[in-house]
Amino acid sequence: MLLKIGEHEMTLKLNIAQVKRVREKTGFDLLMKRDPKALMNELSDQERVAEIIAVLLQPEFERCNIDETGVYELFDGATLKAASDAFFAELISFFAAMGRTAAATALTKITETWALMETKTVELVNRTAETLSAEVNSLQLPSGPMSTAAPGSPESIPPDSPSGN
Repeated sequence: MLLKIGEHEMTLKLNIAQVKRVREKTGFDLLMKRDPKALMNELSDQERVAEIIAVLLQPEFERCNIDETGVYELFDGATLKAASDAFFAELISFFAAMGRTAAATALTKITETWALMETKTVELVNRTAETLSAEVNSLQLPSGPMSTAAPGSPESIPPDSPSGN
């Protein structure tokens, strides 16, 4: 899968050599051989995903003379999102090509669920903000001059009336 990272076009391709490299450098098993639930928990961590992608693209970064620090500096929000999407699509294709349809299906459903959760969270935040805004706008503020002084301070106590009471 072709990616644009910074000014560089790079190819993200998953194969057994890449799987071994990721396992050796990160301890992360992309093949989900042991605990698929743990894999999903780790793959929901964007920093962990960035680390995996950096290892997968290491030969590409070396070809472009980009060191490890430079790699992570290239991962701004939009780049990491595009690289993550490409990584998950590549991982799903890899599982499907290996005949591991259950793993491919599970990963597809999980990524769809993550996207749906993001959409629903944004909708909820927007509805909450709209409700709060409507409530604030409906408040009746007292008319007349208002004191900004703290209650009980000399500035908040009205002056004596001219009659001396």
